[in-house]
Amino acid sequence: MIWIEITDHSTIPNYHISRVTGVGGKSKNAWYTHQKCTQRGLYTLGPASIKMGDPFNIYSITIQHTASSSILVTPPILPLPGIQIAAGGKMGEGEPTRKSFDETISTHTVREYVAGDSLHHIHWATSARKDKFFVKLFDSTPTSDWWIILDLDVKTNLGLQPNTTEETAIIMAASLADRGIRANIRVGVIANSNPPIWLPARSNESQRWEILHALASAGAGELTLSELLEHVDTVIPQHTSMIVITSNPDGKWLDGILRQRKREVIPTVVLIDPASYGSPLSITPLQVLLTDMN
Repeated sequence: MIWIEITDHSTIPNYHISRVTGVGGKSKNAWYTHQKCTQRGLYTLGPASIKMGDPFNIYSITIQHTASSSILVTPPILPLPGIQIAAGGKMGEGEPTRKSFDETISTHTVREYVAGDSLHHIHWATSARKDKFFVKLFDSTPTSDWWIILDLDVKTNLGLQPNTTEETAIIMAASLADRGIRANIRVGVIANSNPPIWLPARSNESQRWEILHALASAGAGELTLSELLEHVDTVIPQHTSMIVITSNPDGKWLDGILRQRKREVIPTVVLIDPASYGSPLSITPLQVLLTDMN
């Protein structure tokens, strides 16, 4: 009979195994364990160390089992039915119109329904024939790249894990990126995170996973949203859609939005209400400003 102590050195949160057991001659001992990982991130399963010896501690030996594997826990993808993205493309003098979101005169093709599409745009004949929902593609709504600007400034992060503005913003970015790529839209992501994220706009499955991989490991950064928007001034092409996700209610970063509009970049702003996370600040004044800016 010998005793065996096994220690698992995995990095999964709240997952630690240290077990001591005995094994007799020509026998074996096995057990199974599991752990639910609810926190996004990149983790390793393993390595492990195995220490064994005789019952009288006359001798002992330690074996390092160095094998390990990586586990990526990505942010959840949620349907966002209430969010419409202002289409890019040159419209008049670069100003988005109310009709540019939804209305048009004629359609020539359809695509598969994506969560968030207007139910008014369902093409019923195609949906009945294919036995799943399809929506109309409109002539006057130009297809353009989406550039997601994700604000993860540590100074504006509120709440307690896992319910924080940072987590909400990351889930929002992941869900919008997934929605865009599934609609064959080229999606890029830029974030003032730690480490920084700077992914050019592409539209394929590998881009989807690259975005999710980057967001899984993203933490709050030191750069402000105003500074981030200065960095992207000459990076985002004209006639594209820029989606800003932020919980910063002070409005100082609106200058960056105005600069982009002068370049005919069409913005959509997704505001995360800081009051929902315990802040005394109101987001209403910023909402009024953005509404006045159309």
